[in-house]
Amino acid sequence: MVKIKAYNRRGGTAAKFPSQSTVNKPVKTIYKKKPPQTKANTNKMAIMKIARQVKTLQNQRLGEIQSHTQWAHLFGDNRPLNARPILFGLNNFYDQEIYMGATNSGVATYAQAGQLQRHTYRSDLDDQYEWNARRNSDTVSLVEYKPIFTRLNLTFYFNPATAVYPAKVRVTILKVKPYIASSKLNVALPATLGAYRWLANSSASSVTNYFDKRYHTILKDKWISVVPPANNPQTEFSREVRIDYKYGNEVLKPDITTSPAGQNFWTNTKVKEQIWVLVSTDTDPFISNMRISKFDVWRDPHGV
Repeated sequence: MVKIKAYNRRGGTAAKFPSQSTVNKPVKTIYKKKPPQTKANTNKMAIMKIARQVKTLQNQRLGEIQSHTQWAHLFGDNRPLNARPILFGLNNFYDQEIYMGATNSGVATYAQAGQLQRHTYRSDLDDQYEWNARRNSDTVSLVEYKPIFTRLNLTFYFNPATAVYPAKVRVTILKVKPYIASSKLNVALPATLGAYRWLANSSASSVTNYFDKRYHTILKDKWISVVPPANNPQTEFSREVRIDYKYGNEVLKPDITTSPAGQNFWTNTKVKEQIWVLVSTDTDPFISNMRISKFDVWRDPHGV
């Protein structure tokens, strides 16, 4: 007969059975050993620590997080067309012009299509109830700011009677690379916006343009295939596109002043820092109007 000892909590209350598993002690010892502290690992950890400290100090200098919402409404002769794309700055947090592509005697150019500006709220209530207006009261510094996040909502309204479906809308977030002087090829935005037409056309079309990785960096590219609702195909309908974009650690320094006149975000920042939103369509004229809502979050030392 096998005798089994029992113990109380101080000595064990349950029966103590022989272990059913074994441990390979040499293997256990190897797994317990810390990875070797090589010079490369030590340098990597030191660099990461310094980077975190720099980011913390930078955020302290740039102050608290701020935000606002901008909006615009494009319709009539200012809506996007197949040969007339729409353009505005994504990381431009000031009130800004919206541009549309144009040509003049065979030369690509641009024209103003509208204004993207901070949303205003009704002020017919007492101050203590105007939380919505106060929420949008932050002001971006004209000297410098650090963009953190943008949420872009684009709402397109379509007229089923004026197009052949299915049709497409393309929303592209891009950067233009500074052109090499020896190539003599200028693709700057918004100056050459008229050349950015036909980018949503089918590859089977004889008039189709493509971005070129030598000159463009595509950050996001969203396509919408549009078909009228089957239950009511003759009524105007809408589609909404939402794009969330998180920025890196770059601080923009437009340093906009009143003199000389004509200064704005894209004249006062480097080409490689500018992020653009380009709206293209493959069919005319099936967008009856377009609404833009742009929610921006940033830090800056001078804004209020």
